[in-house]
Amino acid sequence: MKRILLALMTVLITLLAGVAAAPQACACSCVPVDPGQGFPDADLIAEVSVISVQRGWTTNTFTFQVHREWKGEHAPVVTVDSAAQDTACGVTFEGDGARYLVFASQFNGRLITGVCSGSSRIDGADPSNALADVQAQLGPGTVPDKGDGALTGPATVAPGTARSWRTAALGGGAALALVAIGVLVVVVRRR
Repeated sequence: MKRILLALMTVLITLLAGVAAAPQACACSCVPVDPGQGFPDADLIAEVSVISVQRGWTTNTFTFQVHREWKGEHAPVVTVDSAAQDTACGVTFEGDGARYLVFASQFNGRLITGVCSGSSRIDGADPSNALADVQAQLGPGTVPDKGDGALTGPATVAPGTARSWRTAALGGGAALALVAIGVLVVVVRRR
């Protein structure tokens, strides 16, 4: 029995060490789209700025003030999701007053965007000419009615709850190792 428990402990510690030492995987397998080239398949094309960010384990949710729109909901405020990690093709939008050209598509009733969509920052210099490309192909766009739904003010970022899978695996592995050690101690004391 001692040998089985010792073997189990060795396996658990080896797995835990393997998870801790493993390099981060890069799973984003799409070819990034040049900004301005994502509009044929997009359900939303808009010039936006960040109102708020909610960070999650797998998804970040961005609430945007819409300044101009070429395709979409024609609302002054939209919510768009993106993967929380860049290795899963996620994009990050900063709440620093910057303007972005966002291309998003409907998926399971939500608007989503990512590296493959072509979304980009457009304030200041726009080296990709993404905004000019969209305007050349789709016209000047429309300014949504600012009605009661308009939100203004500085962007807010919800406290970060995003954690890597590695953190969860290490915590779970450590808990499992402690349980195994406890079982080993009880078995040894009973003999």
